[in-house]
Amino acid sequence: MKVKTWIYFLLIEIFHLLNKKFFKLHFQQGKSLSQIAKELGICRERVRQTKQLLLRKIKINQKLTENLYAVNRLSV
Repeated sequence: MKVKTWIYFLLIEIFHLLNKKFFKLHFQQGKSLSQIAKELGICRERVRQTKQLLLRKIKINQKLTENLYAVNRLSV
């Protein structure tokens, strides 16, 4: 595996871990964006952007799930 490819996959994995950690801290533990930023060692703005990204993903997944259920109901 080339070094560039390995670094790319490593960065993606780090991104996913940060998203999981953020989700847990904000939505399960109810911590503020400032508290999360301090804990993760990143700026508050980056935490806000991550929150927006996760909310967008959740909304897209919800619409996809609803559409799949609708298709399945029509098939039956």
